[in-house]
Amino acid sequence: MTDQDLFALAMAEIAEHGWLGFNLSSLATAPEKKRKALSLADIYDRFPTKCALLDGFGRHIDRQMIDVAASEMTDSSPKERIFELLMRRFDALQSMKPGLKRLYDERHCDPALMLATARNLGRMAQWLVALSNPSLKGLRRTLAEKAIAALYVRCFAVWLTDETDDSAKTMAEMDKRLGQLERLAQFGARRSQDSEAA
Repeated sequence: MTDQDLFALAMAEIAEHGWLGFNLSSLATAPEKKRKALSLADIYDRFPTKCALLDGFGRHIDRQMIDVAASEMTDSSPKERIFELLMRRFDALQSMKPGLKRLYDERHCDPALMLATARNLGRMAQWLVALSNPSLKGLRRTLAEKAIAALYVRCFAVWLTDETDDSAKTMAEMDKRLGQLERLAQFGARRSQDSEAA
């Protein structure tokens, strides 16, 4: 069973039983006729804890998000790059939306879940900033990562309830939020230039 299969199975279990009701052992006993069964030892070797599974899932989705040729992003603006990358992310998550919605609804039920979510958000934001605006350094880079993480959380909440065939609501929300960040970044850049001139 591939990691993709395992993550899909885990999200189906979470959708049905919730985060607190989800047990890693269920991945070995869940009925999957078309897939090779995993032993408990196999599951432990891959993901010894539920949070380790979430970390692995986050990295798996990160990889699908950034699996794009650098040449495809050369002529686009930072806003366009982030938009494209996040839409790739949502496309990769689409089949697992029920489980992700259950996780979102129960996000405050377990501090460990909150920490695992925060780690995934932070790592994703670092990659998005690195790919969209690699010239940012220091405090400006850190602030950009925090802003992108907050933007994603807002767009993710919209995506969870977006039932349009083309994710129109999600794209509209993302365009709106990215426009706000773009204007804020331009304002900050002008203030910085004015300070240096003074």
